[in-house]
Amino acid sequence: MSKTKRQYNSVRRTQAKQQTMLDIVEAAVTMHSAGITAVEEVAKEAGVSAATVRKYFPTQEDLFKGCTLHFSRKYSPPSPEQWAQIDEASERISVCVEQLYAFLEISMGVTWLAFRTQDESPVMKQTLLHMEQYIDVAVNAVFGKKQPKDAFARKAVRSVLHPLYYRALRLHGGFQPDECIRFSSNTIASILNNGGIGKNDYI
Repeated sequence: MSKTKRQYNSVRRTQAKQQTMLDIVEAAVTMHSAGITAVEEVAKEAGVSAATVRKYFPTQEDLFKGCTLHFSRKYSPPSPEQWAQIDEASERISVCVEQLYAFLEISMGVTWLAFRTQDESPVMKQTLLHMEQYIDVAVNAVFGKKQPKDAFARKAVRSVLHPLYYRALRLHGGFQPDECIRFSSNTIASILNNGGIGKNDYI
């Protein structure tokens, strides 16, 4: 066999391996979003054997790591820094809630899995830590230049922006995404107004 032929076959094997791993990770994200973590179910969704899944991802933690990396590359959270640049308060609140909730809608299943498995998975625990830090930055952006002096308003707004709050609205409250946005935008405006932070500036 010629050197060129061997190199060609090597490239094809590498590409096939990468495609198989991608198929597994995408299947895992789909299954995990539905609360299903069994390797056999992931394998079925990916169209491969369970042995193949374990070959490339020997442990559940390896698969979690692959999923979180893939998801973060495919879906980026919106930029709080851009929200902070919006001077008009009501517009800033609306843009923040709309963009953040759009991301939470996409990531709802994966985020819920992270909350459920954080005690047993360092990867998922780290994922949630990054999410919590992101929410803190988002809260600062919502307030903009008028940062509250007391902790109540900050904690209240943080709760409204939290992924578990959004999940509760969608799955337990029966709200549609646009209803969640409208309800939470008004809620944040009310929190800020009632807290005396720029009376009537937020509605």
